Amino acid sequence: MGWSNASMNEGHNDEVRQMIEALPPGSSQYDAEGLGAEDLEELLQRDRLFTHTEHYDSDGKRILDSYVVFKNVARDTMRDFSNQRHLGRIKDQSLTNHLLIINMPSGDHESAIRYFDKVLQRKLDEMRTDFSLEMKACGSKDVHGTTRTKIPDTSFRPRLLPAARSDEWPSLVLEVFRNHRVHLEMWQFRDGAARPRPVLTQEATVTKSASGYSASAPMVIRFQDLLLRPPAGNGECDIVLDRGDLEQMVKLALD
Repeated sequence: MGWSNASMNEGHNDEVRQMIEALPPGSSQYDAEGLGAEDLEELLQRDRLFTHTEHYDSDGKRILDSYVVFKNVARDTMRDFSNQRHLGRIKDQSLTNHLLIINMPSGDHESAIRYFDKVLQRKLDEMRTDFSLEMKACGSKDVHGTTRTKIPDTSFRPRLLPAARSDEWPSLVLEVFRNHRVHLEMWQFRDGAARPRPVLTQEATVTKSASGYSASAPMVIRFQDLLLRPPAGNGECDIVLDRGDLEQMVKLALD
């Protein structure tokens, strides 16, 4: 029994560490053991005023990232906090790990989301007039797993779903993190030994110089992954975000 408990605790610690390591470096962390929902709100107020994570871009412009991690959060506290108005946006909450992650989005953060939405719509409508209407924009709708609830920055799914597909699961999720560089990554779920796990499949970096922005590589969103069906002709094809698309998206969001 002792070995089993130790193994469970080790797995718990590994998952918590992975969740925190996915955040920008320097994100605030608090031990919330014994705290109520109002206490968490007070800490968020204090964190917003005094403990931002600071980075500087190539122009010397200060970037304020703000991610706040609460550890050892009681279930009742997590429920009460989720049901009340509060600062920031819940990004991830795990009942089994008693972990709550809050994001304080910046203006650039929100701009990046809006411009991606416009680029995706344009790419779909280039295939066929108003084809983008076949996609449902789900926004920041909660995505519930067996032990965690994640809230994406924005998400999409086709309006017409395969028979076995739940409308609870989006086909495309966008997550935006402001850091000291612009690095784009595409992750996809792959079947694992115990459960599907996300795997990094594509990445690109957008850098800025005196001549403007430059993307290192294009990125491709497979049609079948997005629409959950094979392309049927009539111009239907994979969505290619070429270097120009990525450069313009970053320029519009940051300049």
